[in-house]
Amino acid sequence: MNYTNFVQLSKVCPNLVETNNCTDLNRVLEYYRYNVGSTLDAAKATGILRNSITWHVARLKKDGLIQVVCIKSDLTTGYMAKHYSADPNQWKSQDAQQLSLFDYE
Repeated sequence: MNYTNFVQLSKVCPNLVETNNCTDLNRVLEYYRYNVGSTLDAAKATGILRNSITWHVARLKKDGLIQVVCIKSDLTTGYMAKHYSADPNQWKSQDAQQLSLFDYE
């Protein structure tokens, strides 16, 4: 990889070190694009460590690329877990109306 490619890649993925964090991020995004699942499901399917998946999910949520679709019991643990998706058709729509705390009429 030459220097200019590295600089362009580091602009897209600023936390790029010697490891391929961007490819991990893309793998997580690809998983959630075609599947609905918890972070444990994504870790088992992609082979990425679960704590890294959690970091990637937080970043993708901040960027608006994934959303929590439902909260239900996890198939592996049986505990309640958030299930994410990157498919906008499965996202919950948010109301465009903003409620005010005070009535000014």
